[in-house]
Formats: sequence, structure tokens, C-alpha cells
Amino acid sequence: PYCPSANSSNFAKLTMYQFFTVNGYLAALRQRGVDVRVDGDHDHARAIVPDDWNTRTFFADARNHAVLITGLEPEEEDLEAVYHRVINSSAATAAIV
Repeated sequence: PYCPSANSSNFAKLTMYQFFTVNGYLAALRQRGVDVRVDGDHDHARAIVPDDWNTRTFFADARNHAVLITGLEPEEEDLEAVYHRVINSSAATAAIV
């Protein structure tokens, strides 16, 4: 399962329309510190953005790479994802101590 360790307010779900390819767009987001996970085909992705992220950057980079964003919504962690995140962070803390 997808179990990021970031704050849940940093999650975003992207839906994109590709004129050519979204690879350049996704690479640009990654260069800005965004953790991007593509969901199956290349028209859906999940992103974990840095704390100082401005949502407008999604759109500016998309324009520069001929990608049309057709959906952008915050993604809430479900109970299973919270459980795995807490367990994973507890295990990592126990390993350090």
C-alpha cells in the first residue's frame, strides 16, 4: 500500500490530460521536491509536496510541458494508511533507540 510519511495536508491527487507525454512534467515536479507516484496509466498521479508548496506551481509547470490538469484535489489518508504510517514510524524510531 501507499504509505507516505508526510503530513496529510501535503497530499494531492492529480488528473492530467497529456498532449504528448507527462514524463517531462513529472520530472519537473520531482526536481522541485515533489514525491510523485503514477497510478497505472499516466493520467493519474499522487503527489506529496513540500511544506512550502504553492498549488499554482502545479499549473505553471503543466503549462510549460503541454499538460492540462483536469483535476486537482487534496487527498485524505484513510485509516489503513494512517495505521501503516504510524507503525512504520514507530518501527524506525525503535530501531534508532
